[in-house]
Amino acid sequence: MRFLTSLTSAIAISSAVAFVPSAPKLAPRSTLALSMSTATQYTGTVKWYNGQRGFGFIEVDDGSPDMYVHATGLSFEGPLVDGDRVSFETVMDNRTNKLKANNVVRTDEEAPEAVEEEPAAESVVEKVVEAVKEELDEDSANREKAAKAEAFQRARLQAQYANQAAAASAAKAAAEAAAAEAAAKA
Repeated sequence: MRFLTSLTSAIAISSAVAFVPSAPKLAPRSTLALSMSTATQYTGTVKWYNGQRGFGFIEVDDGSPDMYVHATGLSFEGPLVDGDRVSFETVMDNRTNKLKANNVVRTDEEAPEAVEEEPAAESVVEKVVEAVKEELDEDSANREKAAKAEAFQRARLQAQYANQAAAASAAKAAAEAAAAEAAAKA
């Protein structure tokens, strides 16, 4: 009993030691962060940007990790478009303590061309309708196959019942004939 108490105490103490907070680990400084104080202009391509939520990522030309961009860091009106060529500076985000793009400017002088697309809801609805039509066509073909298989099974069962009935009547007739013959001999 004493051993068990000592063992549980040792486990409790080692568990408590495991939860003691350690010194915060500092993230390694990247070359992009070191050059931040010089306000170097970087260039890149917009990897993706969500205009409704106002953020996205820029693929940096020098191979650095993708750079976060927020709508507040844009130096022009309107959202970024995927594939836009941009130049930007980097600043430290106070909330996340990570670098983000700031003073983002399109390097192409002309505005990006607006691509006329059909509304996504309609295209999704059309795709669903086509899928349902295909499924119904497959269902009707499957129903026809099932009906043919059922008719075949019914015909096969009827033939089996007919064969069994014929065999039973032949056996009955043979039994009656044998009984009559046996009665005649006796």
